[in-house]
Amino acid sequence: IMVNGGKLNLQAPEIVRRTADGIVVRPKARLDIDWEKTVIGTGGPRVAVGLFRLGAISNDNAVVIKTAHRYGAGRKDGSNYIIARGRVPFFAPRTPGIFIFRLLDAQQPANRKVYGISCTMTVAVGWSDLLEQLDQAVESLTAKNDSSIKFIKPTILTNLIAIFSELPRATKVRAEYFASCRDRTAQCIFAIDTFLQRQQPGPSCLAAMRKAGEFQLDDDTEQEKSDNQFSQARKSRELHVAIYTLYYSLITSGGGRSLLEESKNEANLIVQRLQCWDPVLEEFWPDAAAKQRQIERGSLYPRIFAQSAEQYLVNIDALDIAAKRALPRIVPGDEFFQSRDITRRRVEDYLKKRVHPDLHLHVFGSSVNLFGAAGADLDMCASLPAAELAAFSSHARLLAEQDLEKNDLQAPWRLLIKRIGQVLSEASFVVPGATKIRDTARVPIVLFEDQDTGLDCDVSTHNPLALRNSQLLRTYASIDWRVRAVAYVIKLWAKARNINSPTDATLSSYGYILCVIFFFQSACDPPLLPSLQRLPPDWPNASSGQCPAQFTDHPFEMNKSVDLYFHQLEDAQANDFRTLRAAAKANKKTVAQLVAAFFDFYAWRFDFRKHAISIKHARPFSKTLKAEYALWPPNGRLAIEDPFETWYDVAHVLKQHTHNLIHVEFMRADHILKTFKPHADTGPVDILEALCQERQQVHLDAPQQRPVEDDDDDDDILHDLANELNNTSVI
Repeated sequence: IMVNGGKLNLQAPEIVRRTADGIVVRPKARLDIDWEKTVIGTGGPRVAVGLFRLGAISNDNAVVIKTAHRYGAGRKDGSNYIIARGRVPFFAPRTPGIFIFRLLDAQQPANRKVYGISCTMTVAVGWSDLLEQLDQAVESLTAKNDSSIKFIKPTILTNLIAIFSELPRATKVRAEYFASCRDRTAQCIFAIDTFLQRQQPGPSCLAAMRKAGEFQLDDDTEQEKSDNQFSQARKSRELHVAIYTLYYSLITSGGGRSLLEESKNEANLIVQRLQCWDPVLEEFWPDAAAKQRQIERGSLYPRIFAQSAEQYLVNIDALDIAAKRALPRIVPGDEFFQSRDITRRRVEDYLKKRVHPDLHLHVFGSSVNLFGAAGADLDMCASLPAAELAAFSSHARLLAEQDLEKNDLQAPWRLLIKRIGQVLSEASFVVPGATKIRDTARVPIVLFEDQDTGLDCDVSTHNPLALRNSQLLRTYASIDWRVRAVAYVIKLWAKARNINSPTDATLSSYGYILCVIFFFQSACDPPLLPSLQRLPPDWPNASSGQCPAQFTDHPFEMNKSVDLYFHQLEDAQANDFRTLRAAAKANKKTVAQLVAAFFDFYAWRFDFRKHAISIKHARPFSKTLKAEYALWPPNGRLAIEDPFETWYDVAHVLKQHTHNLIHVEFMRADHILKTFKPHADTGPVDILEALCQERQQVHLDAPQQRPVEDDDDDDDILHDLANELNNTSVI
């Protein structure tokens, strides 16, 4: 991945397998790292290649760093830039784990700049190396049997996760060797569970008991808590997450299942622990009873599989009928777009006469992307040819005697927006006194209210990103009508449940639309939508499969460029449009089935801690990789990559408690659709009313009235596993 003019390509002669984010190799495997760096002339900084554990927050924590000698160079066409390149040999580490290579500035060892990063490299052991690795883990876990030690060294759990997540099922393994591996695995599990019970704070201890209502702490005790406790709570959560990941790897990987078949006590312990896992808080509850109390309070919901929910099919039919009734009322018709275009033309004509004859207004956002609501603002941006803008700003400076910062990309536009605001404040079609000029904002803008239509309008500076983004969403919406239908149901639900306000640290409508598109790309079988940004221009007749880059300078940020390419669908009769629509129609699910699958996906299937939503890649994108080259903070909250400003997290406004709230709301919706029973004297629209029942603004931990009581057991893989462990059959 190119970050700052550099690029790394990881070559390995013997690859175990490829993953979505990289490769899997064996310990001590031979590696070659090909590097490139763009420099000016024959100079440029000396570079080095460093091997790091994935997620290492500092360049000082390298496993090994090697100087990268330049072996060749090539000139970029028509420029003074030289592409320096070379190759550095490495060996994979002896210990398992996930690693990454970084291209660094060798002349600044204290604070090396990262020029590029490689794909991920997972070092996975086979059965021949397993016993040695388990011996080391047991030694590390049992070296200091001191009850005051509450936390395990993170690398121990990371290594064990890497071991068992890639370990194949045991075949042709000597009985004595297998027995030794089994015994060491049991020792690791026992030692780890001892740490889990010992560590504090966390649900296994005092904090969870307080959350479960078993007892309350008095004010004096609360007052005595230090800032250090926050750090301990963070470490506690990270420990719980790592142990959960390890336990789940053990019961799902072939090698782990082979070992657990012969270790019934440890296997039953894992099952009991996993049944106490809280997917919202990302912590283990002390026991199943404490977790059940959380469920009864409405702060958590049990997972129910559709095939085990008798009411599910009835509710899906009811939701389909309710959606057909509701959608005509909430999806805007042609008059929505016509009235906004009339307003745009009226404002544009006025500004042409009063500001500049070459000025144009372009609508973007919800008024044009096919996902807008009736009360949406009319967002417009002004455009002016570069030469005319320069002449205008020069003249305006003279009149205003105003010196603007040289590095301010918006300086000419600020003058234009100020002039636009001044003339709009005098317009007869603008509500008097309602014009607000914000020419010093990061994005200069004028806000006003149109007197004829009552629309809240704004005019901002020329923004090719916003225009292109609106075109992208509109194209996705045009492929299949169910895309808009599901999006409007989700927006209706989010607004009713009070989780649709960035000012309150919840997700914007734009964020939910990206969630819907991503769901159609990655969680539907077959997918309804592709990634338009990864379809070449001549698709579906493409031979090379290459997508051309359409880079433009970022309008508001210095030294940043954005690739605006995506495959445009302009002719409904063209082969590409017909092919995409035919592919979407291959999915026969109704709107209600898709809505239900949407909630099930985000309630239970999407890994918020591990992955970010990316409609550009049309698959879950590694958050650890995002932390590598976009500096995203490592946490378990919902993260959504903007399709063009890929370094920007659309969900960055979320706090931990509001992420938890949204996650619980996904669970609640999924639970309702699988268990709700309408009253006999009411119509099927009740299911939508139950789904969109207005939520009061209460804290997540406050008791809430459950819409449905469910007496069924949590029917998932853990129950099946427990039953198998109690018998002699394999896991």
